[in-house]
Amino acid sequence: MTNRLRVPFAATLLSTCGLLLPAASPASAATPVRISDCGTLKVAPKSIVISCADANRFITGISWTNWGAATAVGTGIVTWNTCTPTCVAGTYRHVSLTFRALRRVTRGNVTYYSTLSGPSGSFGTKGTTWTLATPTAG
Repeated sequence: MTNRLRVPFAATLLSTCGLLLPAASPASAATPVRISDCGTLKVAPKSIVISCADANRFITGISWTNWGAATAVGTGIVTWNTCTPTCVAGTYRHVSLTFRALRRVTRGNVTYYSTLSGPSGSFGTKGTTWTLATPTAG
């Protein structure tokens, strides 16, 4: 009976004095999911370039929900060059956009979203998806 009283008392005393360490965290913390910004992997970026050859298509002001899940939802402004009559002489269009980051890929210990999905025409094209550049690391 004496032993049962001492253990709780000792734990309470040590805790009150600030001598107990916080509970141990799991051995391996979860690695954050990333997304490719022209091959550079980033975690929940505020902007990404999605047309890497000429940077004529990008999303800015991104706010994310559900980041890290199978599908993350982003809202932002997509901007693209019409390239009409040429890309040099084209004009830039801007559209508010709600889109999804999906198709998670794992290479080694890195997981990243490989595709964006949105309404038809949302990326300045007729399609509804955009495949992001393959990461240069990971």
